[in-house]
Amino acid sequence: MNFPVLTCAQCGSSDVKLMPQRNDLVNCNYCGAIFMIPPPQGEPLPQAIEEPEPEVEEEEKEEEELIIPPVPPRPGTTNTEKFVTFILVVIGFIGAYLILNVTGDDTWLYQLIACIGGLGICSFILLNLGLEKKRKYESSPEMQEYNRVRRQIRERREEREKLKGQTNK
Repeated sequence: MNFPVLTCAQCGSSDVKLMPQRNDLVNCNYCGAIFMIPPPQGEPLPQAIEEPEPEVEEEEKEEEELIIPPVPPRPGTTNTEKFVTFILVVIGFIGAYLILNVTGDDTWLYQLIACIGGLGICSFILLNLGLEKKRKYESSPEMQEYNRVRRQIRERREEREKLKGQTNK
């Protein structure tokens, strides 16, 4: 096999090296000229092959768009929520302690059970507040619109799959 010898286009020197940035550029070490490597004789240059893209219906393009569910407004736990939680727990403990003192029971077991009951009542109240926020978010107009669009896309996809199944039989 005969390898071609690269020579500088300006000075004719064979003291050249490939540029590290690009493999088709050569730098002459003698005169400093930069030139491109000529394509090999007899071989066609590689051409980019363009394949036609399959046509996609508008409905399918619409489905391919990303549907993002609405994000509920979440400022995080505010100081007022923390304060209300703390106050409810303290009120539960104080209420349980006062009830036990009024009845005249002085045993520590009854007081412990009453405190646990107070915590249970406070946690029930806080849980209901959280569930109310969740129900409000799920019934918001933005979430209803999101669910409607998802339902339509799912129905179209099922119809298309059903039609493909009928044509394949």
